[in-house]
Amino acid sequence: MNIELNITQSLKDQFQKYFKLKEVQGEYFLNTAIGGGQGMEFLDFPGQMEFYHFKKSYFKTPISMKSVNPVDTEWFLIHINLSKTKQQKRVADESIDFQKHLPIGLLLYGPGLEIETQLPAHVEMELASIHFHRSFLDTYFDNWTNYIDANKNLV
Repeated sequence: MNIELNITQSLKDQFQKYFKLKEVQGEYFLNTAIGGGQGMEFLDFPGQMEFYHFKKSYFKTPISMKSVNPVDTEWFLIHINLSKTKQQKRVADESIDFQKHLPIGLLLYGPGLEIETQLPAHVEMELASIHFHRSFLDTYFDNWTNYIDANKNLV
């Protein structure tokens, strides 16, 4: 299954489109034809910030996912691997293993970043993602641009 995520748009809406999520008591579950396991928890915070916890789950078929954050974006995504297994990602021409408890277990999808991820079938995964607009930083942090280079991706 091929997926393309646009970081500037609602991730929940895109996940619902591709994975046909079903909401049950505030959690979102994969369509049983696509995968299984626990649900996705979604929290929407003031100031244009969203938190996603993809609890332990798996896909029944391999997933090829391309995540794109345009150069002129105002949106950021922090992605944290909580799994016991690595995820293989490709950034430009470099392959990386995105793992828990290693320096590459945290990714910041900033402006101009494209990441390709291969998710194998029947491999349990758990992830957390924080999706936020530049205005979130403006609202809660004074002079944040003096300390954070928003154009530098952390991979």
